[in-house]
Amino acid sequence: MVIVTIALVKTSLLAAIEDQIPEDAPTFFFIDIQPDQKSQFEQIIQNQTPTATYKLTPVIRSRIRAIDGKTVNPEEHKRKHNGWYFTREYVLTALVDLPKDNTVVKGHWWPTKQQRSSRASTHESIGISVEDKAAKNLGLDLGSTVEFDIQGTPLSTVVQSTRTVDWGSFSTNFFMILEPESLHGAPLTYISTAKVNSKEETSLQQTLVRELPNVTAIKIGDVLTNIARLLEQLAWAIQGMAMLSIISGTVVMVTALSSTRYRRLYESAILKAIGSTRQIIVQTFAIEFAMIGSFAGLIGVSLASLLSWVLLHFFLDITWDFQPTILASSLFATIALALIVGFISTFRVLGQPPLAVLRQE
Repeated sequence: MVIVTIALVKTSLLAAIEDQIPEDAPTFFFIDIQPDQKSQFEQIIQNQTPTATYKLTPVIRSRIRAIDGKTVNPEEHKRKHNGWYFTREYVLTALVDLPKDNTVVKGHWWPTKQQRSSRASTHESIGISVEDKAAKNLGLDLGSTVEFDIQGTPLSTVVQSTRTVDWGSFSTNFFMILEPESLHGAPLTYISTAKVNSKEETSLQQTLVRELPNVTAIKIGDVLTNIARLLEQLAWAIQGMAMLSIISGTVVMVTALSSTRYRRLYESAILKAIGSTRQIIVQTFAIEFAMIGSFAGLIGVSLASLLSWVLLHFFLDITWDFQPTILASSLFATIALALIVGFISTFRVLGQPPLAVLRQE
């Protein structure tokens, strides 16, 4: 059950990662681009990869200072379920258009530029759009106020909308998005995504390292490879521990079969006395051991399917898929193990003469 559960969860995780990669997923993420490096960065991209598509986004880091006028104390939320929404550092940005992988579920996106200018003259708070799950965990709704601490400077905002975010889109997504021009004059940096031809990846990285050494390039393919390798190593480690269960189960099975050795010996003697061949006796034992293995295997794969579904559905939010190859191979492996252990523990019974056994009766 443990080994099959691990195999099902690992396979589903890797499949989910691969399925969620869109065709237009970026090749690189670039972070820590300074404002005075923006033009140089764009020039390098255009010179090294003329066919590349890229997008620069201004960002700034902050922490939540207060919600609806009540000061947030991060220490109170540590070690609480989803308490990290209160303690984490948020990356803010100010965008004109709704990101393509976002959908507004409450409220509305920003008003027109003229409406924003009119509202600014009345000194209203800056509008903010919050990711739906973050809003629920922070206790935010339309009209709620959120005050951020940006490098010691307070920034007051009011929630104008909540939205769902497709975090598996490999696009630049945010928990918090401010309305346009909200960060004017703030100490911004830039992050960028770029889809680059595979032949130009190496030259682009080398040029950036030489010209802009502070800019960090994150290659998506390398990240996915590391994730797959980590899952594989984790699975092997847990399966190694699960093998102890297999070994202990084998010992229990041998003990159980040994306790019925005399019954098998008596049955074998009776069968031989009435003319059964060794082949028939072996087939009889094989059917019994196969039935034991089938029963154990069906219980194991059924419980593994249930346990993996619980883990994927409730904890990882991933769809459970029926994987007949893993389940069938595990069932047959259990049957084979039962046959092997059964015959190892009873092979001496087949060589006992029936007369000696029957005389003891």
